[in-house]
Parts: sequence; structure tokens; C-alpha cells
Amino acid sequence: MLVRGWVAIPPGSERQGLFVDTGELRPLELVQRAEVEAGIGDWQVTGYQTIVPITPETAAGTWSLVLRVDGREYREQLPVQPSATALDEFRAIKRKKLDRIEPLLRCPRPASGTAGDDCGGKLTRVDSMTLECTRCRRRYPTTDEHFNLLPADVAAVSGIEHTDNISSWGHDPVASDIIDGHADGLVLDAGSGFQSTIHEHVVNLEVVEYPSTDVLSVGEHLPFADGTFDAALSLNVLEHVRDPFRCARELARVVRPGGKLYASTPFLQPYHGYPHHYYNMTASGLQNLFDDAFEVEQLA
Repeated sequence: MLVRGWVAIPPGSERQGLFVDTGELRPLELVQRAEVEAGIGDWQVTGYQTIVPITPETAAGTWSLVLRVDGREYREQLPVQPSATALDEFRAIKRKKLDRIEPLLRCPRPASGTAGDDCGGKLTRVDSMTLECTRCRRRYPTTDEHFNLLPADVAAVSGIEHTDNISSWGHDPVASDIIDGHADGLVLDAGSGFQSTIHEHVVNLEVVEYPSTDVLSVGEHLPFADGTFDAALSLNVLEHVRDPFRCARELARVVRPGGKLYASTPFLQPYHGYPHHYYNMTASGLQNLFDDAFEVEQLA
């Protein structure tokens, strides 16, 4: 679960710590909240964001935000009511989804640098924690929560580096309509970020091991068979990839003929690393990425 917000303390005060109490104290990752600071005067503003795992132990009680200032401790109960039942439901959805997509996985190993085709071999299970490519014999680790198809060489080719930033957003009405309209099919959310809602038919692909991540991989080397998906989402992602043209070709490859793609990128937006920010795009620039593969229904 993503715990995120901000606190403000009076000028001259000393903050000794900021935690979430889930039965044990967990320090929160601190972030800047310049937009809050601008409107709050001289008070000291501290933003926080941390993904806190829900386990049978942490689901047993209430969660609290704990702030220590000038030797005093302040507590505020968080509006969170995790439950063991909800955790079991989450795991059941995950298991069903991973079982469904496993036969559709393909080896993303670049065959000859960034310009060549990927290996594309079918992945078969060696044991409960390992998949192996039938073509190149590359092995990939798996867990009960995701397939890890992001080996070091693929990460290096795509410029992926570790980041402490947490990317999280909901789906706008257009994306929600696509998800709802393909409930009997399969939808790829390529660069999904941390999602608080889990759908059985939406495959969350990310470069970060969020609880909602189903497949760890990159957009330039999508680890799926041709025509796997009925629809795909690429929301505020293409500005962060090193090669958006290759990423666009990969999205077109994994969406079946007649399927839908919804893509968005910023036009005028300041630099924001995740961990990199390569490109902003005009509407015509975004169209240029996909013109050869999709008929444009709406461009804004």
C-alpha cells in the first residue's frame, strides 16, 4: 500500500522522525513538496511516500502516522483498514493472472544490440522459481507476485537505473473505459506505476517491483508474443524511455490487429526523472510514433 502525504511544523522546530506504525515503526521516505511549501508560509513542510507491504501481521491492526518534533510524539490514525481477507483476494487475483499470461511470455533478450530483433523464444518453466528460453536458454527468475524479465543487459540497453521515486496514478476516464470494455480480453498497462486497484485482465508492466507489478521489463523489449493483447495503455511513459520509436513498434507488435492503444505524453512539462526524462512531445510527434500501425481515432 502506498502511504503518501505531507506534514508541516512551526518555524524553529526540530523534527526527529516520521514513521508509519503498522505494529512496528517503519521510517517514511521523505520527499520535497514545493507546491505545498509555496502556499504555507514559514512553516517547515516535509513530504513523505513509502510503499508499506500488507502482510497477515500488518493487516491485524490499525495503522498510524507518527511524527516526533522537539522531543514530543504526535500520532494520527491513517484511514487504512487492511484485512487478511483482502490480502488473500489480492494474492488469488495475482496467481490467476500470472498463470494466464505465462504461456504468452517470450524472451526479451536483445539478439543484436538495440537495433536488432529480440530473441523471442518461448519461456518454459524449469522449476517453481525459474523460467528458461527454449531458444537461447536464458533463465529468468519468478516469484508468486511477478515475472522478472529485466536482466542486467536489457536494463543497461534501455538506460534503466535504480530509483527511489514512486510513480503512482489512477486511470483517467479514457483508460478506465478501455479497461472496462475489454474485461473479457487482456490489456497491457506498459509502465503502469504503482496501482492501488488490481484487475484480473490488466497486465501491469514496470521496471520497479511494486506490489501491483506483474511483469518486470521495459517497453523497448516487451516480453510477449505477437498480438497478445486486445488493448494497451502507455500513460506518461514514452517521455521516460530512451528509444520511444522502438517502444512504439513493440506496443504495435503485441496488440492484436484491430486492437486499441491509448498513449499519452507531456508537451510542456518540467524535467522529472524516473529516473530519466528524455523527451516531451507535441500531439503530431506522438502521432508520428504510431501512424504506421494504428488508425488514429482521437488526437489531442
